[in-house]
Amino acid sequence: MNVGNLTSLNVELIRAYFIMNQLDRALSDSGGSLAVRVVREFSRYVTWFADSLPHPEREAIITKLSQLERQISQRSKTK
Repeated sequence: MNVGNLTSLNVELIRAYFIMNQLDRALSDSGGSLAVRVVREFSRYVTWFADSLPHPEREAIITKLSQLERQISQRSKTK
């Protein structure tokens, strides 16, 4: 996250970085319960509000959501 120029931050950018941070936490969740909740809620949010997120951050969020969905799918196959 590059926030060197604090004057350029806006609400949507802050929201995008919050989402990315939560997705990173969920990706490193070894138990998987956080991952399942996060992917469900943020997938819904991105579906509804993707246009309000800045483009580069929106692409990063979508990529992380896909990674998280694959991770959850792989975990469920091994159980």
